[in-house]
Amino acid sequence: MGSVVNQNNAVASSWWVKDVDFIRLKTFDLGYNLPKGTLGNLGLKNARIYVQGVNLFYWSKFKLWDPEINSNNGSSYPNIRTISFGIQANF
Repeated sequence: MGSVVNQNNAVASSWWVKDVDFIRLKTFDLGYNLPKGTLGNLGLKNARIYVQGVNLFYWSKFKLWDPEINSNNGSSYPNIRTISFGIQANF
């Protein structure tokens, strides 16, 4: 008697297709330029105080892993969230 070959794995299927639509706040930058009148006393031409963020938020119905990572099974490291505060000044 010959072996029976299961042909089910060769049939096209949408079983593994998932909806990974998402919304992401990728970058955000908020700054304030200090008034020039207050900068002269400090010896500055101009100055700016800022806060900056990367990968701050995402919303998706797909909860298994971040839908933007380059992986078909979630086995990669997730995107890093970064928040920076700083001062830019020109003397």
